[in-house]
Amino acid sequence: MNGAFTKTAELKAILKRDGVIHVKTYAQDCDGVEGYSNRSFESIDDYNEGLESWIDGCEGKATWEVVSKENLYDDDECGRFGHGWDIN
Repeated sequence: MNGAFTKTAELKAILKRDGVIHVKTYAQDCDGVEGYSNRSFESIDDYNEGLESWIDGCEGKATWEVVSKENLYDDDECGRFGHGWDIN
């Protein structure tokens, strides 16, 4: 998981500057279905809880990236896509 472990000092600086921590995520489940989402957090505790919960749900390739508001996914890019591996 790249970008998942942003240092607390960096998070504090982002909160001070922006008032919110923006995160975009990507995850692929065990069937190959891909999911893209944006998340926002107003405290480091909420950020850490969100990250922990997200990690617990990961089954395959995944990224958690702290980004600026301008670098979030567009709404039409968010969601779950694919039909799995179609293994019969």
